[in-house]
Amino acid sequence: MARTIQDLEAYLLASGRPFEKNEDGTYLLVPQSEVQPVVAIRADGPTVTTTVEIGPAPAPDDPHQAPLLRRLLELNSSDLLYCAYGLQENSIVLSSGHELENLDMNEVLAVLSDIEMALTRHVKELVALSNAKGANLWAYFLVSRSLSRPTSTT
Repeated sequence: MARTIQDLEAYLLASGRPFEKNEDGTYLLVPQSEVQPVVAIRADGPTVTTTVEIGPAPAPDDPHQAPLLRRLLELNSSDLLYCAYGLQENSIVLSSGHELENLDMNEVLAVLSDIEMALTRHVKELVALSNAKGANLWAYFLVSRSLSRPTSTT
């Protein structure tokens, strides 16, 4: 089980996924394909959080908001075990939180697999449901991924 941030880093190295570590201690996993977003993993105190920004959420007055939020809740209950969709400010995110002292290699791999599965299976459907006013979620998703890619890997 992980007891320190160094243990977490060792698990990421053992996972075989390329990553870089920011100055603030956030690990950024390099996407497996051009259209996948960067996965951010951060140990802050006793908690390790994994977060992926999917894209902008429809505005509260947008008629697409209710069906999209309903689908996010359905996916949380049917497809996801180690992470969940949510809203952070005006963005749709996929995130997970675990205690550092109880985190082991299997749990790290399970979280990463859950995220990779969600990105592969869900994003196109969520894009079709969003059609947010003034925002094309798919265009946002593709453009932001090309702009936010880590340039070096460990």
